[in-house]
Amino acid sequence: MSLLHRTVYEDSEKVAVRLPFCDKLQSIHPGGSFQLLKDPLKEKEAVIVGMFVLRPADAPAFSEPLLDGDGKPSTAVYNPDLDWVYNIEGFTGGWLIANFNGIDAYRLGMQYGVSDAVICSSNIVCTDGIDTETTPGYTWQPYNPLNWSSVASIDPNMVEKVAETRAIWQKMGYLSARKYPAQIIFTASGMNFENSPDFLEGALFTKKHPDGSDIEVYIITSQLGAARIRERCAKFNLTDRIDKMLIVIPPHADKAAPGELSVDMDISVIPKILFDEYDMKVVNHDGGQKILAQFCREGVMAQMNLTLGRQITVREALQGMSHIPQEKKDVAFANYSERLFHFFNYYSEPAGASVDAEVAVATRKPCHGIPPTLPIVSIIEDPRDEISVYVFDTRGGFDFSRTA
Repeated sequence: MSLLHRTVYEDSEKVAVRLPFCDKLQSIHPGGSFQLLKDPLKEKEAVIVGMFVLRPADAPAFSEPLLDGDGKPSTAVYNPDLDWVYNIEGFTGGWLIANFNGIDAYRLGMQYGVSDAVICSSNIVCTDGIDTETTPGYTWQPYNPLNWSSVASIDPNMVEKVAETRAIWQKMGYLSARKYPAQIIFTASGMNFENSPDFLEGALFTKKHPDGSDIEVYIITSQLGAARIRERCAKFNLTDRIDKMLIVIPPHADKAAPGELSVDMDISVIPKILFDEYDMKVVNHDGGQKILAQFCREGVMAQMNLTLGRQITVREALQGMSHIPQEKKDVAFANYSERLFHFFNYYSEPAGASVDAEVAVATRKPCHGIPPTLPIVSIIEDPRDEISVYVFDTRGGFDFSRTA
């Protein structure tokens, strides 16, 4: 087993900054760097980097060469028949989609470790971040994925190596002095939904870092969302901390009403607020998919770093997992298509330049492939060809999740 990977393509004209890895990480990514498509020091606002792991749900698998004969990105990645999903009901989390790949786990922990903050939705906190009788609540910190067996069994010192890289970026001025990334929960409504835990129960509000310090937590929300959170924060012993944690985003100018609290948020101001008021320069966005799509749509996210599973589909990965009882697999396969969570949701246009408008609407097809208008900036190759990592340019606004 190995964590070795290498960059096989880069569109250098799109890269604003290449931040270096420490020498010890260079050994697993020779000549590699962490590319930013926006320079936070020049722009004076945080650069927000989306990240997700995807895999086709069913055949075809993503198995075509990454590059064409000229060394350019192969258009095969844009095949509309590739049914990219990020989750399956009953098997929550990226472990199945990644198929326990060590490079994916390393890059997840590495991206946490070289950021000032990690954004996630309140829904993800409810599903993954709350302590249960059998599972501790997840926190979006580098020492979690870097200590998973898929990484730690290969290199038990990876946490220290990522921390060394963090220190290099801090000296360069691209990260704050924080030892660990802050956690930012995103919720427009601020609501606690029926039959669901309250995100204010999240373990990140009470857990400590390995050095005993508190986890730095913020909540990005709307005016109305902030009021709702303040109303119930006492139930979770957060009264003394809540004002410091809340980052209240104003509504769009055309949706603001005098004297009324709005649930609308002008998220275009978030990068500037994070930079100016919270000393955050590199911020990773860990989803969920809906708010990731919203950030892209409104031009707030500079890039998406997507791990794309290769050679086998999710169905094949699930079938091959011996630790999962066959009975549970059979239940999942019985209504498999209904359990899928697609990352890309849009309609393909019908063929023909002069198709009647009504006919076009009636004949267009839902598509879950990577949109061909999403530009590729770089590609990382796994020598074992189990995964690949693509950096896509999402500057200027990009809508990859629309259903009408």
